[in-house]
Amino acid sequence: MKFSQIIYPLILLDSFIISLTRLSENTEYAMHASLSNMLNAFPASKYKGFFSSKKNKIRKNPIKYSIHDIVQCKMPNLAVLDASDKGKLIIGKPVEVDKQASKLLGKTPKEIPYLNLFEQESQKPSKEIELIQ
Repeated sequence: MKFSQIIYPLILLDSFIISLTRLSENTEYAMHASLSNMLNAFPASKYKGFFSSKKNKIRKNPIKYSIHDIVQCKMPNLAVLDASDKGKLIIGKPVEVDKQASKLLGKTPKEIPYLNLFEQESQKPSKEIELIQ
């Protein structure tokens, strides 16, 4: 984890989270899909910059780490991905949905930085995560 602490809405920890978004290519993190959609779980009031109302602090490190860290707090239980531009609707486990989405965009999961990071992390022992309210 890149963040020393993560401020995360505790109500989401015990909730059934459905990530519902539309598939799109993204210049910052290669693809916007179910896992990158979780960036919205970072409370703007805690992650905005001093001179900005945007969540600038989540970009302190490369964005793939922000996606990784927020999903380590709470992985969505279900992903529904609108890929209607490609004639598809993908429903399932978020990591698998994003892997299929990368293929729809003509990429491999390894070409998507945050998916590649999840693949690398899945081969290491897990760390304890401390959540702060």
